[in-house]
Amino acid sequence: AGTEAPRCRTGIKYQKDLMKQRIKSLVIVAACCFVGPTFSVWSQSTGFYVKGDVGGEVTQDMDLKEFFGPVALGSKVKLDPGLRAGVTGGYQVTDWFAGEAEIGMMANAVNSMTGATRLHDATFINVPFLVNAKFQYPNRTGFTPFAGAGVGFSESIFDVDHVTINGI
Repeated sequence: AGTEAPRCRTGIKYQKDLMKQRIKSLVIVAACCFVGPTFSVWSQSTGFYVKGDVGGEVTQDMDLKEFFGPVALGSKVKLDPGLRAGVTGGYQVTDWFAGEAEIGMMANAVNSMTGATRLHDATFINVPFLVNAKFQYPNRTGFTPFAGAGVGFSESIFDVDHVTINGI
């Protein structure tokens, strides 16, 4: 008497709440990654440089148009939040201008596909490559304003090892 069985934390509402908490955490970490590097005390004058980044990322769900044949109209591929990593190499021409090349990788596990009765070991990977020009205003305040522009392309990889859609 007076003891209750522990509540199971596997319901859909619990999982949605858990996902919301994870997304909020990823957004906060990503914001710190973007804001933090802009406040620098040390400034590089000229020469080659290499930098890297790692963090979380969220990719929008995708529309599924076909998958080894026709699929139902409005089919979607839902993705889980994932990880990203990148490396940049560049040359600081002057204290206010740099040219750089950047490559990265963003990976998300596939959560679900419309009409899939079996889905296992599915991943969506995006690999962007960019060439950038970066302009900055060096000063002694510890805050360096900058602007940049670039061009590039991206390779998308949809890797599915085990899936059954429409009995196939």
